Amino acid sequence: RAKGVKITDTRVRLTTEVLQGIRLLKMYAWEEFYANQIETYRAGEIAALRTSSVASSILIASISFIPVVATVLTFITYSLTGHDLNIAVIFSSLQLFTILRIPFLILPMVLTSLADLLVALTRISTFLSAEELEDPYVIDESRPTALEVDGDFTWEATGNLLPTDDQSAKAAPEGKNKSKKDKSKKNKKDVETLPTVSDNLENEPGKKGPEDEKPFELKNLKLSVPKGSFVAIVGRVGSGKSSVLQSIIGEMRRTRGSVVLGGTIAYVPQARVSLARAVYSDCDVVLLDDPLSAVDAYVGKGILDQCLLSGPLSKRTRILVTHALHVLDKTDYIYVMDRGAITEHGTYEDLIKNSNIFASLMEEYGRLDNKEGGKLGDQQKMRNAEVDLDQDAKKEVEAALMQAEERNTGAVSWSIYKKYLEYCGGIFWAPVVLFILVMNEASQVGTNLFLGFWTGQTIKGFSQDQYMGVYAGFGVAQALFSFLLSLSFFLMSLVGSLRLFKAALRGVLHSPISFFDTTPMGRIQSRLSKDQDTLDTEIAVTLWQFLSTFASVLGTMALVFYTFPLLGIIFAPLIILYYLCSVFYRRTSVETKRLDSLLRSTMYGSYSETLTGLPTIRAYRQQDISISNAEQGLDKENRAYYMTITIQRWLSLRLDFFGNMLVLGIALFAAGFRHSVNPAKIGVVLSYTLAITQTFSEMVNQFAKNEQNMNAVERVLHYTELSPEAAAVTPDDPPPSWPSRGEISFQNVNLAYRHGLPLVLKDVSFKIRAGEKIGIVGRTGAGKSSLLQGLFRTVELEGGRIEIDGQDISHIGLSVLRNSLALVPQDSTMFLGTLRSNLDPQKILTDAELLSVLQRAGLLPSGDSPDPTVDAKFSLDATVGDEGTFTYSRLGFLSDLLYYDRVLVMDDGEVAEFDTVLNLYDNETSIFRSLCNEANLQRSDILRIREEHDETF
Repeated sequence: RAKGVKITDTRVRLTTEVLQGIRLLKMYAWEEFYANQIETYRAGEIAALRTSSVASSILIASISFIPVVATVLTFITYSLTGHDLNIAVIFSSLQLFTILRIPFLILPMVLTSLADLLVALTRISTFLSAEELEDPYVIDESRPTALEVDGDFTWEATGNLLPTDDQSAKAAPEGKNKSKKDKSKKNKKDVETLPTVSDNLENEPGKKGPEDEKPFELKNLKLSVPKGSFVAIVGRVGSGKSSVLQSIIGEMRRTRGSVVLGGTIAYVPQARVSLARAVYSDCDVVLLDDPLSAVDAYVGKGILDQCLLSGPLSKRTRILVTHALHVLDKTDYIYVMDRGAITEHGTYEDLIKNSNIFASLMEEYGRLDNKEGGKLGDQQKMRNAEVDLDQDAKKEVEAALMQAEERNTGAVSWSIYKKYLEYCGGIFWAPVVLFILVMNEASQVGTNLFLGFWTGQTIKGFSQDQYMGVYAGFGVAQALFSFLLSLSFFLMSLVGSLRLFKAALRGVLHSPISFFDTTPMGRIQSRLSKDQDTLDTEIAVTLWQFLSTFASVLGTMALVFYTFPLLGIIFAPLIILYYLCSVFYRRTSVETKRLDSLLRSTMYGSYSETLTGLPTIRAYRQQDISISNAEQGLDKENRAYYMTITIQRWLSLRLDFFGNMLVLGIALFAAGFRHSVNPAKIGVVLSYTLAITQTFSEMVNQFAKNEQNMNAVERVLHYTELSPEAAAVTPDDPPPSWPSRGEISFQNVNLAYRHGLPLVLKDVSFKIRAGEKIGIVGRTGAGKSSLLQGLFRTVELEGGRIEIDGQDISHIGLSVLRNSLALVPQDSTMFLGTLRSNLDPQKILTDAELLSVLQRAGLLPSGDSPDPTVDAKFSLDATVGDEGTFTYSRLGFLSDLLYYDRVLVMDDGEVAEFDTVLNLYDNETSIFRSLCNEANLQRSDILRIREEHDETF
C-alpha cells in the first residue's frame, strides 16, 4: 500500500502539472505523450493494488475457513474427551462460533483500513514534522529605510517527475522505441560537429548527476532601499533578478544574513490583476516582478506614468525588476545583477558614466527605448479604450466564467452500471461471477444443511469421522470459492478503474481549450484522484459484500422453505418493510453522497488555487485567511459526510428491529411445533437465521453504499464522454513534406473564444507569401494572439477559412497540423523536473543538440568563453520548479520587427494595416506610425536596424 501511495503522489503531481500547462501541450501536440506518461504511473498503481488484492483474497478465504476448522476441531476434542455430542451442545456451540464469525469476516477490511491508516499517519507525520518556514523578514517601522538585505539565498532542489527510461519503454509501443533508438544511433554520429558548453563535457571525470546539481544561489546579496524611493533591478536573462524578489518574500532559503523591512509588502508577479491588488492594498513596499513585460508600449506607458510615477503607488517604496530599460532614468536607484550577485549599483547618471555591464545593457537593448517619454497620445484615445474595455467586460460577464458542476438526481441509472460493466471487461465477467457466487453460497448452505444431517444421524452408514471429514470438505470449498469470488471482484474493479481513468484522462486532454477556461482545475483533480480511489478500493469491496449478503439472504430463504415451508410466509411482510426502508434510505443517501462529491471538488479547487498563488499569499501574509478558507471548505464537505454516516445509523436501527422480529417469529414457531418438528432442523434454521439478521441489514446498507460509490463512476464517466476537439488525424491529411512553401491565407475569418462571447477576430483576411517574415503588432487586446489561436485551431473558427500551402487546415488532423507548426508561446510554462525534460520530453534529441538550442536562444554563452554560473543554472540537469528560476525577456518589442518583410497591424480584431515597414512608417496617419512615435523610433533608426541585420545575416 505504501508503495502504491508513492506512485499515486507522483501521478497526481504530474497530472496537475499537465493540467496547468494544457495550452502548451496542445500547441506542441504533446497530449498523447503525457497521457502515456501518466498512464505509466497509473499502471504502477494498479500493479501494487493487484498484489494487495491477492493478499486480501487469501485473508478472506482464511477467515472463511477458520470457523469451520475451529468447529470441527472443537467437536472432535469434545467427543474424544468422553462428552456427549448432542443437538443442544452442537447448536449452542455453533451459535457461539457464528457470533465470532462476523468479527472474523470484518477483520480483513479492518486490517486493510489499518494498513491505509498507518500509511496515512506516516505521510501526515512526515509532513507535520517537516521543517517549518522561518519568518522571511523582520518588520521594523522605526527604521529610516524601507528594506535592508544582507545575506545568501538558494533555491530548493526538486526531483524529476518523468518516468525512467525503463518505465517509458514499458508504456511505449515497440515500434516507437525502435524508431527512437535508431534516431539516437544516428544522432550519435553527429555529436562531434555540434557545440557544447565545455570540451568533453560528457567524458569529464567527476561529472555530477541530476541529484548532485547545485541549485541557483544568490551570494552576498546586499540591498538598502530608502522609504518612498523607486528602485530598479536589471540584468541579463538568468542573472537572478526575479530571484532577488523571491528571496525577500521568503520563497528562497536564506542560508545567511537577514532581511529587515520598514513596513508591509505587496508582491506583483507578471499579471495586471496582481498590480491592481497591490494598488488597492495599503502595503508600504511594493515588489514588482516585471509587470511591464506582458503589455505593449502604450499600456506600459500608462502603468508607468499613472500608477508608478504618479497615482496610487507613487508615494510608496517601489522595487521594480524590469527589462524595459527606458524606464530606468525615472528611477531613484538601480541595482545591476550578473551571475547571481549585485555587480553594480548607483543612480542612472552614475551608471551610464562609470559602469561596464549596465552600459553594455543600455547599448544592446536600450538604445531605441523612449528616454524622455512622449505623451501618451490623444487623451480621447485613452477614454475610448476605457469605454471599449468596459463594454467588453460587460459582454464577458454575460457569459458564465465557470461552468456549474453537473449533478444528477435520483437513483443511479442502470445505464451507469451497464457502462461500468463494459469498462470492467464486458459481459464476460457476468457468468463467471454468477457461477462462483452460486457455488460459494451453495457451499455455505451445504455446510449448515449437512450439520443438520450430522446431528440427526440421518445418513446411514456414516461414522463421526466421515461426518467431520465431509463437514471440513464443505469448509475447504467455502474457502476456495470465497477466495475466487473476492479476487474476481477485485480484479474486475481494477480493470474497470484503469480503463475508466485512461478514457477520462484522454477525454480531458482532448477537450477544447474552452473546457479548461470554464472548469476549475480542482474539479478535474477531484475526479482523477479521490473518485479514482473510490473506484480502486471501495467499489469492489462493497459490490462483493452486497452480492455475497444477497446470496446469503436467498440461501436462508431457500433453507427455511426447504425445512418449514409454512414459515416462509413471514418473509412476505418482512421483504415489504425492508424494501420501503431501503427506498427511503437510498434516495437520501445518494443525494448526500453527491453533495459530498460537489463540496469536495470545491474544496480541492480552492486548495489548488491557494497552492498556485502561494508566493503572493505569503508575501501579503494572508496565510491565516487561506487556512481559514480551507478549514471552512473541509467543514462543509464533512457536513455532507456526517449526514451520510447519520443516515446509515438510522437504517441500521430499523433493520435490526425487523431482523429481530424474524428471529422471534421462527422461535415462536419452533416452540409451538416442538413435538412434531425435528429439533436438528429447528437448530439449523434458527442458527442460520440468527446470523442472517445482521445480513439483512447489511444487504440493504451495502446496496445503498454501492449506489453511493457508483456516484464516483457516474462522475468519472462524464469525463469519458466530453465533447472532444477535432480528430488528431484524418483521411485528408497532407503528406509528411507539408507544408513545403509556407504560404498562409486568412479568408474572412471570424473567431470567438467560445459561444456567448464577442468575436475577437472579425472578417480577417490577408495572405502571407512563402518565405516572408511577418511581424504582427497591435495594442493590448487587438487580436494578435487570437490569430495564432485560429492558426493552431485551439479555438475553432466561427466563419471563414485558413489555408496553408493551399490546404484548408480545418480538414487536417490536429496532431498533423500542430506538429507541422512551431511556436514560442507567450506563457513561459515550465514543468517540474529538469531543463532537459522540459526541452525534449520525448527524449528524441541529443544533449549536444539541446545545448546548441540554449546557445542560440542566448541562455548559454557561445564560443570559447564559458560562464560557470550561467552554465550551472541552465545545465540540462538543472532542476525546474521554483517560480522565478527560469524567466524569459521581451526586449526591444517593436524594434525586433523592423527588419521583417511586412508588418500586420491589428486593431479591435480587424486587420487595420498590412504593408512594408517603411511604407507604414511613411504614412503619418497609420497606427504603426503612432506606435513608432510612442517608442521614439525614427526613420533613420529603422534604416540602421535593417542595415545591421542585413550585414549580420
